[in-house]
Amino acid sequence: MEARLSPAPSLPSDAEQYDSVPQSATPPQQLRGRLDAEAATFLPQRGLSSSAPLRSGTESTYRGPKPSIPKFTQDDPREFSRLRLALENILPADSTERFRYQVLCDHLKFEEALLIADSYSNSPCPYSDTMASLIQTYGQPHQLSLQRIAELMEEPTIRSGDTAGFRKFALRV
Repeated sequence: MEARLSPAPSLPSDAEQYDSVPQSATPPQQLRGRLDAEAATFLPQRGLSSSAPLRSGTESTYRGPKPSIPKFTQDDPREFSRLRLALENILPADSTERFRYQVLCDHLKFEEALLIADSYSNSPCPYSDTMASLIQTYGQPHQLSLQRIAELMEEPTIRSGDTAGFRKFALRV
């Protein structure tokens, strides 16, 4: 076997490289503006902007741990809001009402919530009707606030000069 080597192509010197840039090249300001416009298509439509443009080669899939749907086990508005958020984000948009209802019922472990869900089992829109009723019962913002205030009032008092206790309190508020 005989290998033939071809001569290496000659590389232009640094001066030749920069001298050969055509005059019609896009100025950096225009290029950056174009990149910012392309990046805006990837940002959520909430009026957010980014100082660093997103590259079109970034991945759009999440490769971390698989998200889970929490159980609703007690009369806790925070627990219900976590369940509601998880269902909104994880259930496929094209899933049927009955499928969503079944998933919801599988994660309701609180007896009163299960009774509410059971009352809508024969409804034409069981998931939507059940969620509307559960939101009315457990998902009102004032319920979350009242529960949080009650929890803060039950905590021990902070003594004068207790900076660690005050920091913990500030984080809870």
